[in-house]
Amino acid sequence: MIACLGRNARGQPLFRELAALEAGFVDLGVAEGSRAALAAGALLSAGPSLRRTRLDARFSPPFLYSALARAQARLDSAPQPLEAALHWGATFLTSRAPYAVITDGPYDPNDPTYPDEWRPRRWSRFYLGFQRRVFLGAVRVFTLSDWARRKVLEVHGLPPGRVARIGWGPLGEPAAPALGPRRPLFVSVGSDWRRKGVDRVAAAARLLAERLPGAETVAVGVPGDGEVPDGPGFRGLRKGLPAARVQELLRDAAALVLPARFDASPHAVYEALRAGTPVVATAVCGIPEAVQPPEGGRIVEPDPQAIAEACLELWREGEAARARARDVYDRSGGWRGCAEIVLRELRATLKEPSVG
Repeated sequence: MIACLGRNARGQPLFRELAALEAGFVDLGVAEGSRAALAAGALLSAGPSLRRTRLDARFSPPFLYSALARAQARLDSAPQPLEAALHWGATFLTSRAPYAVITDGPYDPNDPTYPDEWRPRRWSRFYLGFQRRVFLGAVRVFTLSDWARRKVLEVHGLPPGRVARIGWGPLGEPAAPALGPRRPLFVSVGSDWRRKGVDRVAAAARLLAERLPGAETVAVGVPGDGEVPDGPGFRGLRKGLPAARVQELLRDAAALVLPARFDASPHAVYEALRAGTPVVATAVCGIPEAVQPPEGGRIVEPDPQAIAEACLELWREGEAARARARDVYDRSGGWRGCAEIVLRELRATLKEPSVG
């Protein structure tokens, strides 16, 4: 049995595909730190900003060790002998069985582009050391992007042969095929609007509205620290929408607009490509390798004029752009393609004489 578990639910689509490929993979669910541990972490992390205190609490020793203990308890309760463990998130290590880790990128204290939620300011040295132990102890590290793979190698110095890129896939279920003619709709999806670049989206929307009659740009999600007012051609849906409605917007859009400042592995990119919706995005983290421009869309400078121009190009290309976007998704293999890489690499690693 290979036990799959995660710090959150993001790994479950991959775990399902692994179980479909081989019966020995079993999803043990999510193991996160307890509320009591989070409260203790907040007390140790107390600072002048409540938001910063809450962020640092999730990197604190009480919270991380609580999550680790809960993960160990899930492994102990496994119904069959444990061959290995596979963990989504670089916060797990164990001596009870060989383990592998899936990560969308490590903490890098020397990268100023990392957002606050990726920067454990109070616990920087502790968290860097904790992740190093995790990565060095893993028999295999799987990264969602080449960007993340380079980060792991640069920050922690692992042997290149121990770190493999697997890609990532969509989270939401696809919407049913659209009926009727399309309209000039452009969509941005994601919480923390400043990090997602929604202020850039709104500025580009004004230009689109001037140049393309009827153009509408919609931002879906929670603003976080980046409230963006509605304006000409731009509308923000700030309280969120049902997941099915978000997928319908992605399906109907002429482009997903994601001029992010930082976004390691946004699932919305693959949700859009799956629906045949091309992507306009900035060259940050793993986004360009997912979009594969020009087939899957455009990678642009973080400039409203460049964003608007790319949106107009894709609107004019119409169904040709949509067909290319679907081709990019099909070539990616989705979560099944990711699972095939994990299965192949992990099985080869577990057969090595030094593992076990």
